[in-house]
Amino acid sequence: MPRAPRTPPSPAARPTPPPTPPCRTSAETSSPSLSPSRFLFLSLPFSPPPSTGRAPISPRRAAPRAALPCRRYHIVSGTTEQVLDRLDKGILDFTVLAERPDPARYHALPFPEVDRWGVIMPEGCDLARREAVSFDDLVGLPLLCSDQGWRNDIPRWCGRRRMGRLTLAGSFGLSYNGSVFAREGLGYLLSFDRLVDTSPGSGLAFRPLTPPLETKLYLVWKRSRVMSPIAERFLEQIRGTFAE
Repeated sequence: MPRAPRTPPSPAARPTPPPTPPCRTSAETSSPSLSPSRFLFLSLPFSPPPSTGRAPISPRRAAPRAALPCRRYHIVSGTTEQVLDRLDKGILDFTVLAERPDPARYHALPFPEVDRWGVIMPEGCDLARREAVSFDDLVGLPLLCSDQGWRNDIPRWCGRRRMGRLTLAGSFGLSYNGSVFAREGLGYLLSFDRLVDTSPGSGLAFRPLTPPLETKLYLVWKRSRVMSPIAERFLEQIRGTFAE
């Protein structure tokens, strides 16, 4: 009996080739087979919402994808002690600090602009009617502030001897977390401008401190560490951005 002609498999039945493996995420970089030139590890001391328009370091601007293909950014936040420990252990390539680090151990590139301190509060409260907030305005109020700001910046503004007249009602790691409490009327948030959305209709208002209090930010990396190619490219782009 003659054999029936074999019907070729339909396109849907043909086995598909395995997909090209994508770039690994930063969480997978512990594998020794991965190239360190494809990953960048960065720590920021804040997490600004997109509505503020604040982007002191923009990965898109500092390292265009065309120049650095198949890369991944791993961005974390933490206290100065936490991020410097990660920097020392080689977990991070860079960090951004709100204070100058030890020059014997770290390189530091200052940001071209300074950050202005002020008070974030419900936009309808009495204090929001003022154009600026003085030390006497804060006495007796429940204040919210980061541990580092309360320890270093606020005493620099009002003097350590007067810190006992201020009331710290709560501390936080990110300004957004403190703004949730401020929005509910549970405290007055001491923070940088533009870290929280205080535009009209947001429910919050920002008023600068008087006399002014400013803090400079620094891009920091370890002196003894050999940079990966992508870290060198990132630093080159950042220096160019800061020089504009």
